[in-house]
Amino acid sequence: MRRLNAVTSDREPLKKLVKELDAFPKIDECYVETNARSGGVSLLMFCVLGLLIGSQIYNYSNSEVVYEYGVDTDTSSMLKINIDLTIAMPCAAIGADLLDITGKHSIDHENRLEEIGTTFELTRQQEIYQLTARQRAQLLQKKYHSMHESIWDKGYRDEQNSFPETIKNPRVKLDACRFRGSLHTRKLSGNFHVTLGKPINFFGGGHAHLSVMTGDAHNFSHRIHHLSFGDTAAGRVHPLDGDEHITSHDYHIFQYFVKVVPTKVNTRFSYVDTYQYSVTSRDRVLDHNAGSHGTPGIFMKYDFSPIKVYVAHKYTPFWKFLVRLCGIVGGIFACTGIFNSILDVTLDIVCCRLKLGKYKPKDIQTTQISTSSLTDASIPSTLPGGNIAISSFPITTTDTT
Repeated sequence: MRRLNAVTSDREPLKKLVKELDAFPKIDECYVETNARSGGVSLLMFCVLGLLIGSQIYNYSNSEVVYEYGVDTDTSSMLKINIDLTIAMPCAAIGADLLDITGKHSIDHENRLEEIGTTFELTRQQEIYQLTARQRAQLLQKKYHSMHESIWDKGYRDEQNSFPETIKNPRVKLDACRFRGSLHTRKLSGNFHVTLGKPINFFGGGHAHLSVMTGDAHNFSHRIHHLSFGDTAAGRVHPLDGDEHITSHDYHIFQYFVKVVPTKVNTRFSYVDTYQYSVTSRDRVLDHNAGSHGTPGIFMKYDFSPIKVYVAHKYTPFWKFLVRLCGIVGGIFACTGIFNSILDVTLDIVCCRLKLGKYKPKDIQTTQISTSSLTDASIPSTLPGGNIAISSFPITTTDTT
């Protein structure tokens, strides 16, 4: 028992020291005055505080899209080109080929596109697909600069399902050819083209298209169902998807100048090295008599940007989220206290001192004492609390004997 008392007595100084370090002094409730005005200010404070805390939680749970730029140092990787287009000419009359800037022929019996005989007139299902793709591409062309962050943040996918197949009917003539597939080539500037005749290569780097000249029309009206570079990534858009060019001239050249931008995607939807592209197009009718020379066909010339784009999701660290919450709570309480004090002072000046409003002073309770009923013995010497009672009126005594 003595040892327990000794341990308790040793803890008293430490407990007293800790008590003196209390940074949150307590005030008895009897000294705290509340009113409806301050209660309304407090209610407004809690509403604002709830909105700000909710916005911080929302920002913490969501991510921010950030862009970084650097020099593309990858020169050895292969390029994948995904193509799906339909041309208003039979497959036997035209051929597709891919040449890089060195003149190397990239299409062979293993690396080639699938040629599918079809009709250029669309079915109802194909019309809906093509119209949807074209409208989406036009919207993105107009609104992309105001939508790009949302597109990456929400994981928008521009890749639709494959263009619907045409149900072949033996009685219907196949007047069009669909080229579909993926080509792999070196990461060099190049030229993909579709023109008259099948491509042939010569020893020494020569290249030509062999065509049997007939009287048939050579109309290169076409629809581009899909064109992209690299692997699929959520957030990419493809400007040429749904593009359509219809011409009534037999000798017409269509040219697309494509700028391919290497892109590193690191988001919660995709983690891949891929490519984006922008495109400029032009077309003209060939007329040798008018000085407009060339070869009819479709030519897509692509080049690479030396700048690589890095797209990533950036998340708010938890410690920063806590710091922001503490700042919001402390700032709201401090500002509300200042506002409430200013409101009290303003009302005091307007209503009390300038007497511009209704003001009713607090009631002061007074006690009237009849002097005729008091005697020396009936006056207490002290009041509760140890205060001495001092009479401010004369006291008289009456002899009753």
